[in-house]
Amino acid sequence: MPNKQLPIVTIVTSTYKHEKYLHKTIDSVLNQDYPNVEYIVINDGSPDGTEEILKSYGARFYWETQKNAGEVPTLNRALRMAKGELVGKLSSDDYLYPNYVSEVVNVFMNNPEIIVTYTDFDLIDEDGRVMQNIQKPNFNDIMAVKNHLCLPGPGTLFRREIFDKLGGFYTGFRILFDMDFWWRASLHGIITRLPATLAAFRAHSNSQSNTGGIRMAEETIQCVERFYSIPDLPQKFKKVKGQAFSNAFYSAAMQSLLGNDVAKCKYYLQRSFLSSPLNYFIGENRAKAKNVVNVMASLVRRDFRNSLAKIRK
Repeated sequence: MPNKQLPIVTIVTSTYKHEKYLHKTIDSVLNQDYPNVEYIVINDGSPDGTEEILKSYGARFYWETQKNAGEVPTLNRALRMAKGELVGKLSSDDYLYPNYVSEVVNVFMNNPEIIVTYTDFDLIDEDGRVMQNIQKPNFNDIMAVKNHLCLPGPGTLFRREIFDKLGGFYTGFRILFDMDFWWRASLHGIITRLPATLAAFRAHSNSQSNTGGIRMAEETIQCVERFYSIPDLPQKFKKVKGQAFSNAFYSAAMQSLLGNDVAKCKYYLQRSFLSSPLNYFIGENRAKAKNVVNVMASLVRRDFRNSLAKIRK
């Protein structure tokens, strides 16, 4: 097929303090076997050797350096610059396999109703060793909202038109902006999984996905609240609203526990139960019920020990 018949695909990267991994990320885009790839990299004010790395590539792709603005505003800015009909974001510590773009474009060209396509990926460690192959489940909009699932990952492309329709990624979120985007996108078209391993996701201590804690807990609840504030939401989502909030409050409780905020953990667990008491009797959530009992018992014992210690003083 002549190149002129192939859609332009734009990949964007917002990078901050990732000089250790940046070469691998950039090379993975430049080495795609697809001819019409536009690549945009924005250095979000990294105080390291990032700019020198970008300069070393000359004019092979567009890049610029800006004052630190944060990942989400930077991604939005880069995607609005994109010329591609199909676009995607690639974190500067992840990378793509050489046939990624050609395989995913083929899905879009054969299925015009699809607006987002994601792939399976390898989970790698800080040094690039494969720890696990992640085979993601097929996307189900109800299950995603009800069970608080994100799903699309490093091997994801979406139509530029859906980005424009949704107004980009929501800048009120720093961590769950992508999940918020996929949920809202699912209201406008089909999101599908390509069952092929075409990308690598790097797990390390400085990864955005490992930040968690109180910020993650707050965004977990806000994400569900934001989705259910959408006017004329289809009835199928309204039917699972209680479960959606129950599961979101449960996730927020676990994140609060990681952040050592015991009071918030207790509060979110109570809200989880009150949002949908029956939620914990559903087969898939019985393990959560057992965990809630164990966590609450542990917190009660902790409070008792603290009170006893104060009395002894």
